[in-house]
Amino acid sequence: MKYLVLLLVVAGVLWWIQRRWQAPQAPRQERPWGWRWGRTQELPAADAPENAVREDALVACSRCGVLIPKSEAKMRDGRYFCCDDHRQLGSQ
Repeated sequence: MKYLVLLLVVAGVLWWIQRRWQAPQAPRQERPWGWRWGRTQELPAADAPENAVREDALVACSRCGVLIPKSEAKMRDGRYFCCDDHRQLGSQ
């Protein structure tokens, strides 16, 4: 039992030394909500409305149904396509 206690004390000291020698980290841009346990919560973006469509949202190809990022999709007549061939063929 005394060796277990000694092992725990040595492990605690080594952990403390390792934490002290670690490079300091940049301060987080977050609000702490559980300061005792180091938990944090990200703040919501003030300038982005909740119902805004993200630019990297996925859209389905009107021809084959494959999901692609909206920024990479080809558009024709208000429909999204995955490639130029499908855009020329149109939807089924």
